Amino acid sequence: RRLVRLARVSHLQRWDSNIRVRSGLNRIWWWLGREEFWHPARYDVGYALQISLLVFLFVWHMAN
Repeated sequence: RRLVRLARVSHLQRWDSNIRVRSGLNRIWWWLGREEFWHPARYDVGYALQISLLVFLFVWHMAN
């Protein structure tokens, strides 16, 4: 969501022109190379990994 919001693109299903799709994908690609995207994304990825690990450990503990 953060990447789509930063790139200011709408959902791919709503794009009707090939030029608009290419332009939107180019903006997404550009943001993937920017520190402004990755700095807050690192926090989100770390939080998602933490939650995933906690769920895994909980399920593993319940199975044993």
